Amino acid sequence: MTGEAVRAGCELVVAAGGDGTIAVVATELLGTETALGVLPLGSIMNIPRMLGLPRELPAAAAVLASGAVRTIDVGETRGRPFFEAGSVGMNAAMFREARKWEEGDRTSVLRTIWVALRYRPARMRVELDDRIVQTRGLTIIVSNGPYTGAGMTVAPGARLDDGRFDVRVFERFSKWELVRHLGSIAFGRRAYAPSIRTFRSTFARISSRHPLPARADSRDLGTTPVEFRVRPGALRVVVPQEGLPE
Repeated sequence: MTGEAVRAGCELVVAAGGDGTIAVVATELLGTETALGVLPLGSIMNIPRMLGLPRELPAAAAVLASGAVRTIDVGETRGRPFFEAGSVGMNAAMFREARKWEEGDRTSVLRTIWVALRYRPARMRVELDDRIVQTRGLTIIVSNGPYTGAGMTVAPGARLDDGRFDVRVFERFSKWELVRHLGSIAFGRRAYAPSIRTFRSTFARISSRHPLPARADSRDLGTTPVEFRVRPGALRVVVPQEGLPE
């Protein structure tokens, strides 16, 4: 139906649902003049939060009626788009459990923390626009926007309209630092972030000595090596008049 709306020249298609539904509709609108509107009906709502949209339906509907159209970037990996973040290593392993939160499994948070505590650093190579980073790290997150997974603030400085990823390299944490970090970024908080380096790049290719799990949003990508690229301004969206969040 989304494709039919695009072919008919519709100016707006509204996705009513959670992040998965929004992503399905948005994928069909990439590179077109048809804008995406959102009525948030899911539990976590990373994409609406990144767009600065209210969770209350009457307020979200008011944005559709009086908001502004902006263009945002989209990530791409293995021929398919992603809207939040790609990850390699610990986060990819964690998100296999964390995404079950949206399915109603409230014990998934505890299992996610257990996976994190058992995970060990691995040797990884990250090729970026202007440098190569060698690390023995826990995880690398290639962020299009600030949030991913169970509402985790993985890249607080990432913007949807700057044409670049925030590539976050998470290196050695003590167990206590790791527990504090996971608590600090859950559900939108961002208070504590030790041992993290951030790079900005339109491209990231991540390889490793041994295969490591990789994901993009809720999609399993198998294992490394994996490449991520930005599609600048690929999607038109309706946001509040004041624009995207800073």
